[in-house]
Amino acid sequence: MAIFIDAFYPNNSKRSSRLAELTSDCQNLFADASVHKEQVEAKLKNCNEIIKKAYEGLAKEPPALKSIDTGLKWPAYVSEVLLDIFVGAGTISALRWAVANYFVKVGTLTAEKLAELGVNEALKVVIPKWMKIGGEAGVMVIVTVIIDMVVDSIDGATERHKLRQAIKEAANTRVDAKIVDLHNRNLMQTLDAVIMSCEVFTEMKGLSEDTLNAIIHSIVDKHKIAEDDISRKTAVDYLIGFDKSRSSWTEEDGDWMGVKSVQMLRVQSRIPDRAEQAIIDIKSISQDTKNELLMAISRKYGN
Repeated sequence: MAIFIDAFYPNNSKRSSRLAELTSDCQNLFADASVHKEQVEAKLKNCNEIIKKAYEGLAKEPPALKSIDTGLKWPAYVSEVLLDIFVGAGTISALRWAVANYFVKVGTLTAEKLAELGVNEALKVVIPKWMKIGGEAGVMVIVTVIIDMVVDSIDGATERHKLRQAIKEAANTRVDAKIVDLHNRNLMQTLDAVIMSCEVFTEMKGLSEDTLNAIIHSIVDKHKIAEDDISRKTAVDYLIGFDKSRSSWTEEDGDWMGVKSVQMLRVQSRIPDRAEQAIIDIKSISQDTKNELLMAISRKYGN
């Protein structure tokens, strides 16, 4: 009977392949999210230590550490001068998703709870009921398709209907997960920019506390501007290019591509470029000091 199904519904094999492709993409994004939690944690620790060292080098009291509230039991702390990084709803929502995926990975949060949790009302990842997320301690998060949901019938038309529906749902879940992914990657780039800048500037002599404060706050401000550029449009733009690069069959993906954006993602900017722009935008320091800071970046990073 399968021979006749293939003959009358030749695109079912393409639909099946596309569904497998989309669920694999979701699996990778969920797994990446759990890794991002660990990376953010490590970068925060590095940031806190290097900022403490920078202020101690000026014989000043280091900024206090404040806890980050993601709504989950995750004891993370950030230097007070970096708090503005975590003001944006998108950043906190994305970080919450990363922490939740990590908890599923290590087995302290059930996959069912993750599906219920989403991220929050500001930035939600909708997981189809048929998409099962498995997690065991030490094992990557796994996304599986319930096989009998799409291939339990010898009726080609029924199989086609189920595949079409699942493709549309998986495609939208992938966009949701990519938005979160972009926010977390942008957060890590911002933390890297702070680390890099402090490494450069603590080697310079004669910097004042006010100048150091201005540098750090300006770098943080670059992050807040970049967060405004991360949206469903930018995630869609990225995924369209990704699918084209591997010649994906997208004819029945639904309307997720209807909001394509042509703007460049500010999240893709190089860390030295972001740090340099932060210096240029500071109004409270002299041009001579700016030039000295820019030259220090250039010497260290070869711009």
